[in-house]
Amino acid sequence: MREQIAEKNSSFETKRESVGFDNSKQSATNNALNIALIIFLALIPIPFGSNRPVFWALSALVISIIALVYFTSLMLRKSQFRYSLTRLKPSLVLFLILLGYIVVQIIPFGTWLSPININIDDLIISSKSLSLTPTMSLLSLIQFASYGLLFFLVLQLSYNFERAQLLLIWIFILTLIYAAYSIFALTQLNDPILFMEKWAYNNVATATFVNRNSFATFLAFGLVIGSAFCMNSLSPDNNQIAHKKSLFSFWLYFLGVIIIIAALLTTQSRMGVFAGITGSLITLLLIISKTLKSKKLVLLFSIFGIIAMSVLILLYGDGLVERLSYVESSADGRLSLYLQIVKMIAERPFTGYGAGSFELAFPLFHQLPVSPDVVWDKAHNTYLALWSELGIFFGSIPIIIIIIFGFSAWRIYIFSQRRWLYSAISLGAISVGFIHSFVDFSLEIQAVAYLFVTILAIGISGASRSTSSADKLSMSKEND
Repeated sequence: MREQIAEKNSSFETKRESVGFDNSKQSATNNALNIALIIFLALIPIPFGSNRPVFWALSALVISIIALVYFTSLMLRKSQFRYSLTRLKPSLVLFLILLGYIVVQIIPFGTWLSPININIDDLIISSKSLSLTPTMSLLSLIQFASYGLLFFLVLQLSYNFERAQLLLIWIFILTLIYAAYSIFALTQLNDPILFMEKWAYNNVATATFVNRNSFATFLAFGLVIGSAFCMNSLSPDNNQIAHKKSLFSFWLYFLGVIIIIAALLTTQSRMGVFAGITGSLITLLLIISKTLKSKKLVLLFSIFGIIAMSVLILLYGDGLVERLSYVESSADGRLSLYLQIVKMIAERPFTGYGAGSFELAFPLFHQLPVSPDVVWDKAHNTYLALWSELGIFFGSIPIIIIIIFGFSAWRIYIFSQRRWLYSAISLGAISVGFIHSFVDFSLEIQAVAYLFVTILAIGISGASRSTSSADKLSMSKEND
């Protein structure tokens, strides 16, 4: 009985998705939005990964203009959102609470009431607001709001199955372009950054990014997508994707994956390589468990993968292998840093020091054995950064939201007849971000965060409208 219902719903899905379930006018609007967002994602990494306050504001302005034009077009055509805001509860409520708290951090209560004092050992610091840097907190507020806006726009596009596929393919192509450029710049252009001499991370691939670890996470997301499409193309009887299933498709994706892995190794980012390979393996295992019935195909892919990785490590992995010998000393240094950040959090566990205030607040706690020769403007651990800036409760909200979306993606992967591949990719990307965030700040870099938000939105875009008993019985009926 369950199989019959699923079969009927799968047929219903196919019919809806074959026409995009858009009227012609709204379809044209969504196609234009898709192009605009692809261009946006392509340009965002160019100015140092957009890791400068001016680019935070500029990119937020651009995405706001795109959204305004899109919303106005829908209103003039009397069209509705394909993915309603009501379907985002409770994550939407949590997100609004987060934005609201950052606003509270910015408000200068000390101007009207007594100043807010921060006691650090024998040092007393007075502030007019909960945030030590209200201006940076305002920029962080704009950042978070832009992430939410981009997420919602991508949900509208990804409602259509083919459009979601196209967006994923373009993300893969974009990461591939940056990977190829990074290798070319390193080997042929004397390793510049935007045609200027580098001031950090010389002789490693960074493309237009300043930090190799951030660029490694950026590449890892592309690796997850490429590996997924590569594996999926090995299954000729699989009808999950509309593009042509053939060995030609496999070799195209495989070549792209090889280039991305080569660039990833050349970054010499230890955890970036580990997170990228782990996220890709998780995605591949999800695909294998869903589609591949032939052990020969699994064996074939494994052999090619092992050979390719071995050759790439021999060609590009010298620096990475050398850096692996320093893991123990690096771990000791990071542990000392993290212990001081924990002490910092313990002083203000509920309020934090203000969104975006870590760079100013940490020097108040900085002492040996953490190196005084380094400017610690980042916590090198996104979880600790969130808790230090927003407090333990509010700082946990972004983590909780991603966990909620992870469960949504898992549910779609289990029950969906068509969307499961996108959810598998999203789960792989979440794994990459989850792992690398323990030792670095890649998701705090705007270009990386925008890419992550886009992949995450595509992965949950097939969630069912309700949790009624009928929907639970056949979650394959998605509103595409």
